[in-house]
Amino acid sequence: MKKILCIGAHPDDIEIGCGGVIKKYTELGAEVYFLIGTLGGEVILNGNNWDTIEQQRKDESFKSAKLLGAIDVIYLELKDTFIRHDGETVRKVENYINQICPDTIFTHTKDDNHQDHKNLALSVISASRRQKVNILHYESPSTAQTFFPKVYADITETIDDKIKAIHVFETQMEKVYVNPEVIRGLAQYRGFNSNYRLAEAFDISKYFI
Repeated sequence: MKKILCIGAHPDDIEIGCGGVIKKYTELGAEVYFLIGTLGGEVILNGNNWDTIEQQRKDESFKSAKLLGAIDVIYLELKDTFIRHDGETVRKVENYINQICPDTIFTHTKDDNHQDHKNLALSVISASRRQKVNILHYESPSTAQTFFPKVYADITETIDDKIKAIHVFETQMEKVYVNPEVIRGLAQYRGFNSNYRLAEAFDISKYFI
């Protein structure tokens, strides 16, 4: 059975980057796990304390992952906006790679303007240096113009599942990139690039045939 590890710096990163293809994989019976670096700090408290928001973000993550068919959501408990490409982060990521033994990893691209995304991508590459595992890099709203995708996934049949999963994150509804029209717009653009109707796009670090 195929095992997939999806790694994101913040809640909703995975869903935005590869939610459509993950739903396709789980429908085919793959085991999918989510590994999230930090709960994220850029939230509106609305009179609530951080403990309340922290629990809400965890609840959102588990509910969203369940909609996409993932088995579990794991947190690295790193500090938002301070994720580093260093020995500590690499060891934490490597520990879960060794536990799960995935065939494929989906994570951020290093061509990203957000330091958490970039440093986590670099840490994943370092953490998997001894592993025979495919590594594909998804795009995010902060991905740099230098991102050059080489792999495309047809998500025509799973775009609605992707949008539903993203919209579980009620704490993020003020962000423009969670607008369904924006999500579909990017999927249409990547579909145009790849001759699919709707698609997600990925770069590659390692791929074994």
